[in-house]
Amino acid sequence: ARLRRCEFVGARTHSEVREWMERAAVLAVPSLRATNGDMEGLPTVVLEAMERGLPVVASEGTGAEEAVVEGETGFLIAQGDVEGLAGALISLLGDGERARRMGASGRRRVEGRFDIARQTELLEEIYDQVIGLGGGGDG
Repeated sequence: ARLRRCEFVGARTHSEVREWMERAAVLAVPSLRATNGDMEGLPTVVLEAMERGLPVVASEGTGAEEAVVEGETGFLIAQGDVEGLAGALISLLGDGERARRMGASGRRRVEGRFDIARQTELLEEIYDQVIGLGGGGDG
């Protein structure tokens, strides 16, 4: 299988990122935890890619594992594991059907777990329970 060319484009605006995602086959997010232990939370770009049906290859221990399910929606690699990153990317780029399955699974995961309307509804249910409006309260 002929692999597509990779390009590291650096920092881009939100609209540019969306344009790149429209052309992409996979999103790689090889983040590293800072030496002082600081790390980002779940990167928004991961959810945006999954929403578009892209499989994701991301580093473990950096927040991405909240969304990425190993072997189902993409791959999680050890921080700094260059060979693991390359292997995961080659695996997805060399097997378009697998990449499509993982991308579709990622889209379903985002729709089911990260949809703002659904999450707001769940939060409102918790508030109702806390203030006694749900679960048999007097209302």
